[in-house]
Amino acid sequence: MNRILQGYIENPGELQKLRMRSIFEINMEEAMKGLSRVEEKNSIRGRRFWFTTDNGIQFSAMKDRTDNIVLRRKN
Repeated sequence: MNRILQGYIENPGELQKLRMRSIFEINMEEAMKGLSRVEEKNSIRGRRFWFTTDNGIQFSAMKDRTDNIVLRRKN
């Protein structure tokens, strides 16, 4: 997960949204280790991490209710 995020930060291309599912439990704090981010917390939705790519594009990463990891570009 960390490598995917690092690659996306370096070159997001045209990707607007990505949903990932793993058979393994993903700890979001571990997945974000070493990445520059801003954390936003909401009691209803949970934690959301905001990143800025190398070329200034902002995107968020969070777990949804079904434990999918969702990366979404900010419009």
